[in-house]
Amino acid sequence: MMFADRAKRRGMEKLSNLIYSVYDSPTAFMESVETYVAGEEFEYEYLYKALAKYANEHQYPLAQQAYEGAGAAEKIHAAILKEAANVKTYEGTTVYVCPICGYVMAGDSIPERCPVCGGPERQYEKF
Repeated sequence: MMFADRAKRRGMEKLSNLIYSVYDSPTAFMESVETYVAGEEFEYEYLYKALAKYANEHQYPLAQQAYEGAGAAEKIHAAILKEAANVKTYEGTTVYVCPICGYVMAGDSIPERCPVCGGPERQYEKF
């Protein structure tokens, strides 16, 4: 909904309406979660590995590090979505996101520093 609001404020009415229409008729929760898992798995298994390899071959160490970190974050996204797909047993209550690299941490026990980029705990966004 945030993206729809941003699009509307920037004069992109058609894009805003498209986003709203998707959210006005959402698919069943279980179906939508399962749809996202495959994309997350593709990203960490293939996409970010290929991008990191390319960056390494072209001697872009910061880009390589960023792609490897993004791949690690996507792996966690997939794991959390898989857990959430089973609504009856899912017990997650709090999710923390590192605003630097997007790494997601779930649960009450979180590290003092992001395991991907080293960002400090005080910067985590809590949901």
